[in-house]
Amino acid sequence: MRIKEGVSFVELHPGTRYAVLVVDEEVRRVTGAGEGVTITSFGESFKHSDTSLHYGTSFLGRKTREADDRCRAFDFEMDMFDQDEKDGVEKGVRRRLGVDFDLVLEATHWHLEYDPK
Repeated sequence: MRIKEGVSFVELHPGTRYAVLVVDEEVRRVTGAGEGVTITSFGESFKHSDTSLHYGTSFLGRKTREADDRCRAFDFEMDMFDQDEKDGVEKGVRRRLGVDFDLVLEATHWHLEYDPK
């Protein structure tokens, strides 16, 4: 796993920590990339919308089972892989993490958040 320069380390929710490890394992398994995934963002306050789970749930005033300030989301790069590899990583991550995690392909990166249903 690599962390992009300038990424702030914040307190991660245990679900987020688990998801980071799953994404890294799936990137390594599917692509053979020895370095694994590159994390591009955790909870930097200047980058994300006001509704982002990068800041936890209490910041949003959301009614959840577990309101707290721990980071529940992260972003990662997948641009260096071909479409078959991206599809394989996505399938593996979704299968392993289930419905309590949202994986979204955004314009410049992938976004994953822990958002229990």
